[in-house]
Amino acid sequence: MLRNLLPLVPDNLNPERFSNSIKEYIDHGKSIEPTIIPKNHVTQDLYYYLADYYLKNKEVREAIKFYILDLTLNCNRFDSWAGCTLAMKNLIYHCYSLPSCQVFYSAIDEVLLLGEKASRCYNEALRLKEGESKLMIKYGKCAYNIASYISRVIKFGPVLENSRKEAMNQRRKQFLDQARVCFESANKFGDADEIWMNYYFLGKIAERSNILQTLRYYELSKLHMLSSPAILSNSSNVNDMCFRAEFHYRIHACVLKYIYRHKTPPAKILSQIMLFLIRAEKSYYVAKFNPRDETDDEIMEDANETVTDLVTLVHDGILESDSEKLFTRIVQMCLEEILYILEDYHRHYKSLYRIAHHYFLTKDYRFSQRYLQNHFNFQLLHKAFHQMRKVQLLQNVKEILYISIYLAPLTFVLSLYLQRISE
Repeated sequence: MLRNLLPLVPDNLNPERFSNSIKEYIDHGKSIEPTIIPKNHVTQDLYYYLADYYLKNKEVREAIKFYILDLTLNCNRFDSWAGCTLAMKNLIYHCYSLPSCQVFYSAIDEVLLLGEKASRCYNEALRLKEGESKLMIKYGKCAYNIASYISRVIKFGPVLENSRKEAMNQRRKQFLDQARVCFESANKFGDADEIWMNYYFLGKIAERSNILQTLRYYELSKLHMLSSPAILSNSSNVNDMCFRAEFHYRIHACVLKYIYRHKTPPAKILSQIMLFLIRAEKSYYVAKFNPRDETDDEIMEDANETVTDLVTLVHDGILESDSEKLFTRIVQMCLEEILYILEDYHRHYKSLYRIAHHYFLTKDYRFSQRYLQNHFNFQLLHKAFHQMRKVQLLQNVKEILYISIYLAPLTFVLSLYLQRISE
């Protein structure tokens, strides 16, 4: 019925002739010029309802077209700017994602262009509703995913000229900075059930620059998650136990990546890393936390106090020793904790990869290969693959995180790694 109304709209009420201003803002960031189209009770919401219809039916290009027409009439409609961001985010996803997790490296220019357009729509929506934390989180995730895509293109895609690589690195940094700002801002307005996810992504962003800040963010993320009302009301949920394992994994995996990347980190940095690892080791086996209204600094202070005795026992004679002993002890601790995760969750493929990767780096290729093969269960392949195909249909962030971590097809990990070993 709504589509049948479109040919009946008179020229003086038709926004198509005046939509260039909105298009120029989205495409190039130019200022939005006010329109002179008369208000009409029929056309006022007609294009918005059509855009909403197309978005819900996953016809995203048509949705964007009608959102632009609606914004031509109602440039301050928050829902249309927000809907436009969602449609563009879906376009970005389809540019570089497949069910098999392969990346379309050739789509880099289109992804960057869509990323800029989506950013302008996000900015305009947040201008209208400054405290909309859920939209800030979506903006942050979109920016982070584009930055990650750029990293994969640089690392695994076709060889790029130095000037092109430098330009892409600069764009990657810009998207990461934007993601960081979004998650930090979301923490100021979000509720208790959102803050843990913000810190989780802040930790992933900080991994690229500051190991101690990374560990602090992951620790805060875990503490906020375990003390959030939603988690406490359903503490027996198996997914929540898996999230604890995921935080535990990320803490130890990022430490392994850091020390191998820097080879000989200063003893002072290693000592501080050790303190984080000891807190993580203890908290992983604590089943329940008592929620209290505390600031992040107070949470960290409490965490420090609760493990003083453990630090004294474990670090006696270690923290004051040289970097080599600290390095060896940290590697040992990280491997042990990741192995504990695999004991609890045999299909945690990232832990499987990280252990095998460690032995690969130490030149024990055969053991690395055997480790992967001995832990691979072909009977889980069919179910895991179809679970991954369902990820796009899930709306709950926690469900998506759970499925993508624990039920990803292990053939992808195994095939890539065995190929690397054979080379």
